[in-house]
Amino acid sequence: MIHILKTIVRVLDLNEQDLLDAAGLPRDFMQRSNQDVTPDQILATDIAIEKISGRDDLAHYLAMFRARTPRPHSTLAFSQCATVEAGIEKLAMGRSADDYTTITVSRRDDCVRVALKPRSEDVVLVHWVLLCEILYIVELCRTYTARTIVPRAVGIAGADRVRPDDIAFLGVAPREAEHAFIDFDLQDADQRLLTALSPSAATAGSQTPDQAALPKPGRASRAVSDALQQILPSGRFSIEDVGQRLNLNVRKLQRQLKAEDSNFRSVLDETRKMLAVRYLQDEQRPVAEVAHLLGYRDQNSFYRAFKSWTGTTTKSLRELG
Repeated sequence: MIHILKTIVRVLDLNEQDLLDAAGLPRDFMQRSNQDVTPDQILATDIAIEKISGRDDLAHYLAMFRARTPRPHSTLAFSQCATVEAGIEKLAMGRSADDYTTITVSRRDDCVRVALKPRSEDVVLVHWVLLCEILYIVELCRTYTARTIVPRAVGIAGADRVRPDDIAFLGVAPREAEHAFIDFDLQDADQRLLTALSPSAATAGSQTPDQAALPKPGRASRAVSDALQQILPSGRFSIEDVGQRLNLNVRKLQRQLKAEDSNFRSVLDETRKMLAVRYLQDEQRPVAEVAHLLGYRDQNSFYRAFKSWTGTTTKSLRELG
């Protein structure tokens, strides 16, 4: 819980002491262990965060940050799964003592329900925390499928407090419910994640750091490309990010690539080119989604890059079939 709180303070650029004062907590609170934090203190900090942040989009802002940042283990674990349902189940299994909400995934006849509840009966979850969890899960599903997945239904206590912008984002108006939930249509739950871990990458993930740090000769470029395919949608895909995924320091990774007469920039461009052509073959997929999936937040930058890779435009490629 303390780790999460410190992250929120940093992301929202809050004054730590102002937050503690607003929550009525002692000055040494941030140095305490999770075991020393009480449910009442959790509630007090959540209320204080909402109060001093001054953001009416607090839940949405934090949810997008979490979903689009590749470093958190939960986001990486989700992205490596085969399907949306498997990814959410991975989130549920990966909940730690820092997470005071639990996730339960159950398949029904017509949908997959994702239920969100407090870790224990004495924990009270404020509205923005639950809404943040809902938005986070939906955004993960969309980012890693490149599909605008719309939940079949969403439930939350205080449904009338959900902002119109968040309703528009979800694509469905939440209904009043004692416990928060998201229902996904079965076809959406079965949607394959484009960043699903390949069998070779899964094997590498089970190796020790020393083993994983030594790709076979001629395989470094492929390892980098595999890693990039998993993290490009997050927008965080520097050589340092890739090295972290492969348990390689940057210098060793650069040496491996140089030995193959390659470099990080060329592998990045080739990977993006390959994925762009593949994604654009699906004419139902908006170009904006393709750009986002490749790590571009400016669509015009993607257009220019695609022209430099292929000598043609995205429109021309689709017209050629």
